[in-house]
Amino acid sequence: MQYDQAGAAVRVDVRHWIKTGVEMFDGKLRFSTVVTADHSNWVVADLPEDFRMLNLSLARKGDAVHIKYSVDDDDVRFASVVYLEPNAPAMVGVMCASPQGEGLTARFSNLVIAAHRPH
Repeated sequence: MQYDQAGAAVRVDVRHWIKTGVEMFDGKLRFSTVVTADHSNWVVADLPEDFRMLNLSLARKGDAVHIKYSVDDDDVRFASVVYLEPNAPAMVGVMCASPQGEGLTARFSNLVIAAHRPH
């Protein structure tokens, strides 16, 4: 982790994980997703400079995690579909890190983590 960040993470093991949320990059908070499956890929998108809240939705569907986001009360945007080995046990939760700079204040609210198992 290089930049101040906050969001959600899905972790199968040290070599297979996803993190997504806001990340300070080039002096601006941006929407960021890192996918690691032995090697990492990082995708960054601009956010409005005056946004106050980032809403995240991660849903595991078969062999994928569907990532969606919105800012404030804007429409939900589709960010990506990320491969995740079917039936692989995974941990999920919020993450926040400040490895550089003066720190980052993040507040998480309305967190819902639900497991749906097939019948």
